[in-house]
Amino acid sequence: MKPKINLKTLAVSFMLLCLSSFVNAQTSFSLKSQWLDPTNLFTEKKPTAEFSTTFPVGGDWSIYFYYAHDIENLSPIYLIGGVNNTRNSENEDSLLFSSPDARVFPKFSRNIFLSYQYSETIRQLSWFQPIITWNWNFLRQSSKSVHTLTAEASGWLSFQRGDEYQDGAYINAKYNYAKHFETWILNMNLSTIAVEVYEPDNDIFVLGEVLSLSSTYIPFNTTLEVVINKPLVTKENSDFGFTVGLIKEF
Repeated sequence: MKPKINLKTLAVSFMLLCLSSFVNAQTSFSLKSQWLDPTNLFTEKKPTAEFSTTFPVGGDWSIYFYYAHDIENLSPIYLIGGVNNTRNSENEDSLLFSSPDARVFPKFSRNIFLSYQYSETIRQLSWFQPIITWNWNFLRQSSKSVHTLTAEASGWLSFQRGDEYQDGAYINAKYNYAKHFETWILNMNLSTIAVEVYEPDNDIFVLGEVLSLSSTYIPFNTTLEVVINKPLVTKENSDFGFTVGLIKEF
């Protein structure tokens, strides 16, 4: 059955899209062979167009918005809106190339994201979800590379209750290796994630692995990404997920 198009969701998406065009925002558009959830562990086999933007509102604060649309059935998939608080350490390292701007990385950063999330395809449920992320960066000047260790924890609580709700939590550990060139950045990211989902008649635990490989051409701010994911421990049979995406940043 074709999902209903939520006009409120589309209206909010259009309003935030217009707002982001008038502020100093970091914006990206992407096309992907199928939809990946925010953890990259779960997929829906729907070719997807995505829009995301982050715009500063002063100090350590910024507003983030994300919208995913099924381009085959022309229907919404997922929406995220929320507020970030980011703290970077005063100690920084940088990589120098012939361009005047150095690529600067804080040795440590912490981000708290308070979000509203809405899924059109998961029974039109919506959640309040805080996410806390810690990053440690280690630079190697000789090889122009950056090693990043990331720890992330989150829990979510559905606004719907009774017979229709989905609550849950996850913890995530990531390792990212980035090789920097004058005009290219090559990335490899490996993460292990444990997810617990609570529903009225079912509790689900999933332990999975995600491998992401990407190549960014800096002059065009364009990235080609391949994501391979596999839930390893789950009550249901699950095959490898394979997703290809093209991302353009502005």
